[in-house]
Amino acid sequence: MRTAKPALSAPLPIRFPAAQRQALEAHAERSCVSLGAAVRGLVARGLDPAPAEGGAAMAALVAAEHVLCLLQLIVPDGAAQSSDLAQAAAAAAERRLAGMVEAIAQEEGE
Repeated sequence: MRTAKPALSAPLPIRFPAAQRQALEAHAERSCVSLGAAVRGLVARGLDPAPAEGGAAMAALVAAEHVLCLLQLIVPDGAAQSSDLAQAAAAAAERRLAGMVEAIAQEEGE
């Protein structure tokens, strides 16, 4: 028994800058798939609500928390200082992320 193929929508003409086109072609070649299949795969991965980086992000968070716990043990009054610095660290991280988002937006606008 054959399974039904998913219904395809109308073609979607898209133009890519030359550098992106070359990167897509290289990705397709490395993956041993057609250019269209490579683009569809990358789009599907980008639209996935559960990013593949979730595991890496969790590992980084665990490592950061581990270092924080160790510092709280070593530094005199480390636990109190740690809670005071948590808000400052969060604000600094938000500023850094905002700067990165702005830089990416400027880069894409060029």
